[in-house]
Amino acid sequence: MAVKARVWLCCLLAWSGLKAQSSVKMAMQEGQQRYERKQYDQALVSFNRAISLQSEPSGARQSPQLALSYYARGLCYLSLKQYGSSTVDFNKAIYLDSGLNEAYYNRSLSYYASKNYHFALADVSRYILHQPSDTAARRLRIVMAQQLSEYEIAESDAWYLFRLSGTEQELRNWIQCCMMGERWNSFQTCSDTALLEYDQFQWLRMERAWVYHLQGLYERSNAELNMYALAAGSDAKALHLKADNYTFLAEFSKARELYESLLEQKPNDANLWVDLGTVSLQEKDYSRAERELTKAISMQTDLLAFAYLSRGVARYELGKGPDACQDWNRSHMLGESAAAEYLRTRCQSKP
Repeated sequence: MAVKARVWLCCLLAWSGLKAQSSVKMAMQEGQQRYERKQYDQALVSFNRAISLQSEPSGARQSPQLALSYYARGLCYLSLKQYGSSTVDFNKAIYLDSGLNEAYYNRSLSYYASKNYHFALADVSRYILHQPSDTAARRLRIVMAQQLSEYEIAESDAWYLFRLSGTEQELRNWIQCCMMGERWNSFQTCSDTALLEYDQFQWLRMERAWVYHLQGLYERSNAELNMYALAAGSDAKALHLKADNYTFLAEFSKARELYESLLEQKPNDANLWVDLGTVSLQEKDYSRAERELTKAISMQTDLLAFAYLSRGVARYELGKGPDACQDWNRSHMLGESAAAEYLRTRCQSKP
């Protein structure tokens, strides 16, 4: 995370006390030059001297100027990854000048680096309250909010960034925030706006179809897929999702037609064979289900545990009890929790 450095020199013109003003100003200028050259240890020496001069009885002890000195030293500590010291200096700067907004921003970096996430989020939010157009701060807050599962904040900032830029990448970032927080109502409302105002984002309908699928709204998902097909044409991903929707809607003949069509294009897609075998199982065509699931297993499907579980059901219904129990045992060993019940009730054995 980048340190947001404050320009100091313009703030050094109003120092009081000529001698102190000259000495402190020189120390601050020297510190800034060293800081900009990334000579942080040397910059610390300069800022220490500036703070010490202002602490003397004859020093230019004005709160805003002393606050700026502590702030400058805090930046050095932050760059040196001495987060405890940087936090202390930012605290002093804020105490002396509560209007020093950049101190809140950088203190949030110190808190975040030391895993004080709630404090970090509070500080960056305080900064954004006064600097709402700072996109870097909003991106930082998205990261912090996601860390704390504060998805409403993350989604709000991501939507702001998209509305500001109108780019596809920002829209995808916003979708990711919605997905992480399962903020479906907000996703519905804002995606309506995006589709209405940006014709080029018709792929968003595919994302909406997936969201409806996750919510168990399979008919709405298919309706969205139909609109996606009209706007952008059907693709394998969309057809696969539609077939899955038909499976959950118990419209197995429609699901089978789509799965078989997809397998004509990708005959070695093991996961599609699992899907097709599942449809056959639901249709109680157990011999067909066994063949299709065996094919998927031989191809080492990603859904191996589920494939063994389903083939075990098919084999049990075909009267192949020992083979079914063997499949359920393999499924259970691969992490499928549902297999335990089949083993207990139909194999008279504990997993």
